[in-house]
Amino acid sequence: MSTRLLAPSLRFEDIQQMQKQVLQWQPHLGKIRALMVAAHRSKAPFNDQALLQFVTENNSGHISVLSCKALLAFWIFCFAHTSLSWFDLHFLPVSVTWVLFALASLSFLKTSHSAFRNTLQMAINFESYGQILKIVELLAIKEPQLLPLHSQKPPSQLLKKVETCSAALSTEANPLFHLILNAFLPWSSFWLWQLQKEKEKLKDILPEALKELSEFEYTASLAVMYRYSSTRFPNFSNDAKISFKNLYHPLIPQDRVVANSFVWPLDKKLILVTGSNMSGKSTFLRTFGVNQILAMAGAPVFAENFCTVLRPLESALSVSDSLNDGFSYFYAEVLRLKQILDRSQKEEIFFLIDEIFRGTNNRERLIGSESLISTLIETLGLGFITTHDLELTKLAEKSNKILNMHFRDDLAEGKMVFNYKLHEGPCPTTNALKIMALNGLPIPNNSLLNQN
Repeated sequence: MSTRLLAPSLRFEDIQQMQKQVLQWQPHLGKIRALMVAAHRSKAPFNDQALLQFVTENNSGHISVLSCKALLAFWIFCFAHTSLSWFDLHFLPVSVTWVLFALASLSFLKTSHSAFRNTLQMAINFESYGQILKIVELLAIKEPQLLPLHSQKPPSQLLKKVETCSAALSTEANPLFHLILNAFLPWSSFWLWQLQKEKEKLKDILPEALKELSEFEYTASLAVMYRYSSTRFPNFSNDAKISFKNLYHPLIPQDRVVANSFVWPLDKKLILVTGSNMSGKSTFLRTFGVNQILAMAGAPVFAENFCTVLRPLESALSVSDSLNDGFSYFYAEVLRLKQILDRSQKEEIFFLIDEIFRGTNNRERLIGSESLISTLIETLGLGFITTHDLELTKLAEKSNKILNMHFRDDLAEGKMVFNYKLHEGPCPTTNALKIMALNGLPIPNNSLLNQN
C-alpha cells in the first residue's frame, strides 16, 4: 500500500483529532485488519509519486483534440470516397486519398511511441495499484465512512480505462502490423486521444484518492496499535511539565523490558546521563525519542503515564561516516551537532545526543563537550545527552540548568549485572576494563582493582 511517514504534528488539535479517530475505528478493526492482511499478501507495492507524475504531467506524448478530430474526419471521408468509387462518383483516385490519409496518420506515430513508452513503464504500478484498489473498494462498499472517496468515486474504473488505452497502444510491439494498422485506421491517434481524456479524469481524483489511502493506512496502523499494543494516550502540558511513569521501548520483548520513570525539574534545561558500558543509556534515549514521536503523531504511547510538550525532536543517535561524501565519523557528528545547535537557538525543540564527540581523543572531546553543553543550556532546547566522560558531571556544579542522572552495573559471582534503572546523580562505577577482562583480553590486575 502507499506509505506515509509517521508525521509528528505541532498542533494539539490535530493530535486530538487523530486520537479521536483511532477510538472511533475500533468497532471496525476486524475488517480493517482483514484488508491490511490481504494487501500485505498481495505483495503489490506501487510508487504513488510515479503515478501522480504520470497523471499530472504531460510526459506521455500529446495530441490536440482538433488534430485527432480532423484525422477522424479525413478517415471517414476516405471511407466514404471509397464507397462512392463503386458507383463511379469519386472525383479523386481512391489510392491518392488513402495515401494522403496514411501519411497523415503515420505522422502521429512518434507521439504515440512516446505515450506507449511511458505507459509501459507504468504498467507495474497500474497492476499493483489495481490489486490494492480491489481490496480497498470492497471495504469502502461495506464501510463507506472509512473511505468516503473510494466508495463514491472508485478510482479503479478510471484506472481500467487507462490500462485499456495503454493496451491498445501496445500494437507498437509488432512494428509491421502497427504500420499497416495505422495506414488504414487512425488507431494510435485515436487511442492516444482517449488516453489523454482518461488521464484528465484521473488527474482530478487520483491525488485525493492516494491521500485518502495513505491517511487510511496511517490511522489503521494506529488503531491496530491501540488495540493490541498500548491503550494509553499521552498528556500534553502547556507549562513545560515533562514526566513519565514506567516508560519502555515497544520493540523490546515484554519479558525482558525494563521500564523507567522520571520527572523533569522545571529549572533544568539538560539531563546529562552517565553510565557504564551496556548499562542502558542509548536504549533510554531511543525509548524517550520513540514515545515522543508517537505522542506527537496521535498514537498511543508505551508508558503507564506520559506527560510531554509539543516540541519537534532532533537527535544524534546513529551518526555514521560516508565513503561517498568523504565524511569521517567525527566530521559527520560535528555537522549533525551543528544542525541541532542552530535549530535550538531558533525554536523550542527536544534534542537527544548519544555519546557526545565519541569520535575524537579524550582531551579535545572533553573541551568540545563542555563548550557545547554550556551553549545548549542557554538556547531554547531541552534534551538528554549521554557520555562516558565523568568529568562532564562537574558542569552541574557550575550551572543549575544541568541535572546528572546515571545507569549503573554491579558485579555478582564474577559476572556483571545490569538493572537498567535510571538513578539520580553521576555514575559511581565504570566497567570497560571488567568487560575486557571477562572476554579474555589482557588487563593488569592492579588496573581492575583501581576500577573497582
